[in-house]
Amino acid sequence: MNTNAAIYNAASVPSFCVGNPLSEALPPLPTDAGLVSALLKPPRGDFSLERAGCVSSVFEISSLLDINVPRPESPIVTTRIFSMIHNTYARMNPLSAEFVRTVNEIDKELIQRNEMREFQSDAMTILAWSGMGKTTLIRSIAELLPRVIEHTTYKGQPFFQKQVVWLSVDAPVGGSPKGFMLNIAQALDTALELSGPARYQVALEGLSAEAMKIHIARALRIHCVGLLHVDDVQRWGEADARLRQTSVAMLVGLSNTIGCSLLLSGTPEALKVLQSSFESSRRANRRSAVILESPLEADDLFLTALIDYLFSFQVCQPQVAPTKAMRKLLLTLTAGVPGVLTSLYVATQETALTLNIPLSTSLFREVMQSDFGILSTSVKDLRALRSKGRNSWDPEVDKQFSNFLSNRSKGKK
Repeated sequence: MNTNAAIYNAASVPSFCVGNPLSEALPPLPTDAGLVSALLKPPRGDFSLERAGCVSSVFEISSLLDINVPRPESPIVTTRIFSMIHNTYARMNPLSAEFVRTVNEIDKELIQRNEMREFQSDAMTILAWSGMGKTTLIRSIAELLPRVIEHTTYKGQPFFQKQVVWLSVDAPVGGSPKGFMLNIAQALDTALELSGPARYQVALEGLSAEAMKIHIARALRIHCVGLLHVDDVQRWGEADARLRQTSVAMLVGLSNTIGCSLLLSGTPEALKVLQSSFESSRRANRRSAVILESPLEADDLFLTALIDYLFSFQVCQPQVAPTKAMRKLLLTLTAGVPGVLTSLYVATQETALTLNIPLSTSLFREVMQSDFGILSTSVKDLRALRSKGRNSWDPEVDKQFSNFLSNRSKGKK
């Protein structure tokens, strides 16, 4: 079930949100060590000593692919996301007559006016190359929040509301505005567990793009969506300039019309969209742009924590502790990309258990070459580019990303 019954706690909300049931129903923000513990996601598998060495325990190893070790950026990103949702609800109180009026007045003209303005609500961007863990980071934070909260009574008075705290959608392939509306409708249907004719996807059938926007804007407003996460923003860059501009303007118009915060994520190729179509990166950067970069040194704190955590789950005997040489090799083989490192560790431990041999530096090297041949070549090329001060394989994207990082660094001084 996606739905949680509302439990109100005015003590955990900002002063400007007291008296708003949408904000008071949110769980409190975990703090300090409690936040790190809440974001840590262990594997589902059984790695107990009783299972160690058992051939059938090879099936437990794959669960390591779904772990999450909090990155250094995790606490600040979590804090900002919680803050953004509260800021959304500070402008969206369903107990007010103003809220009912704004729902009834959503129309084509209102959305089009809002498409011409920059973001009026909070917006944050997370950029990272594939495998760096941006989706894992966002999902781990989203799991701290209920997706849907059902209200029935507030302060002794009847109050019926299905509140959608957050929605996560993919940018459409090819940048289609209709495709984006359908993605939002599907996310709403999944969150609210709608089926049959009641689905929003059904309601959009046969409508024009303009009619779809009105329908979706009203649905998002009615369900008080606090945060809209749009992933793979770089997909809008695949469209021609006119379609890209139309799609991004539509996103801005929806955000401004319903008043919800936006979380945008994608690869650095998304800068092509964010810096050109939005005309100013500030519009997608009101609450910062977070860059997830891969470790460059074997003693990097995050890399060390990830390797140590992975090695704490072993089913092959004898169990092996990661050596300094092993850490350096893993950095070299994977270029420090967490997704690649985790996949290599899983495949190597499966091989070790199958062959009844311990984990070793030579085995990691052999598995990378035999099981990840194509990836191994790409990682080797990436290492070579990094030694020349480059960040990626694409010179155009790399230049834009390097300039972005340079400007960001200047801004911090």
